[in-house]
Amino acid sequence: MFKNLPLLQTAGFLAQHATASQKVISTNIANVDTPNYTPREVSKFTDEMIQTRHELTWGTTRTGHIQADHHADIFPVSHKLAWETKPNGNSVSLEGEILKSIDVERQHSKAITIYQHSVDLLKMSIGRGR
Repeated sequence: MFKNLPLLQTAGFLAQHATASQKVISTNIANVDTPNYTPREVSKFTDEMIQTRHELTWGTTRTGHIQADHHADIFPVSHKLAWETKPNGNSVSLEGEILKSIDVERQHSKAITIYQHSVDLLKMSIGRGR
């Protein structure tokens, strides 16, 4: 029942976007010294992504199956333009990636807070309180 509420779906999708972004950022940080590595980034969260997400459905053949991580399939990942390239061809900025990681953590926290407060509001509306 709660899975069909647009606010909860959007909050969950925002959290998934943050997860996918964090995965790409951690890959960039892990390759900070890899020669000729070009950093990647997940595209910004948009309303179009929400529409695309609602059109996609991931299924399993049995109830006991765990769904795979499809975050990378949903969110477009692209190579980003480098501000500075090191002599070995690597263009990862460790400071920049850490700052992006902080922003992504805030995005994830915001999504979880929205989700939790929405669930609390629904519980209060049916008389169960927190």
